[in-house]
Parts: sequence; C-alpha cells; structure tokens
Amino acid sequence: MTAGGAGSRVLLFVLVVLLLLLAVVLGAAGRQSDPDPGNFRSSLVDCMTECAAEVVSCASACARKPRDEAPTCAADCVHGDISCLAGCGAPAPPAA
Repeated sequence: MTAGGAGSRVLLFVLVVLLLLLAVVLGAAGRQSDPDPGNFRSSLVDCMTECAAEVVSCASACARKPRDEAPTCAADCVHGDISCLAGCGAPAPPAA
C-alpha cells in the first residue's frame, strides 16, 4: 500500500465518522421537544453541532494538504474533535 493510499483511506474514514456524528446530532436536535434555549440538552446539541462543523472544516483543509501531510492532519482533526466534544460536558451544579 502506498503512503498516498493510506492517507486517502484515513481521510475517508474521518469524513465517514464526521458524517455519522452529524447525523446523530441532527437527529437528536430534531427529536428535541423542549424549545427552551437555556435547557442543557439544547446547549449540548448546539455544542456538538459546533464541534461537527469545526471538524468538517478541518477535514476539508486536510483534503487540500499534500499526501504526506494528510494522515497527520486527519489525526489532528480527530484529536481536535474529541477535545471539542469533551468540552460539551454537563454544566456545573448551581451554587447552594
């Protein structure tokens, strides 16, 4: 297998994962019944949607990279997405 072929497969894998993540986020947003924007569920979906948009943008940038840089770029996109999603955690409980 050539390095270019491996890079293309990594990029394709990242794009497929991102599309699945986006489908899950959009599906969750469509089923949401509480329109209150202060609702944690709403803010979680918004955060996850922002993460998905960032990672799609990152993957698009990786597609324009030279073949030898694409796998590293794709791995950085995945790391960035995981970091972004980790930031979408539950809010701190209110002070007593």
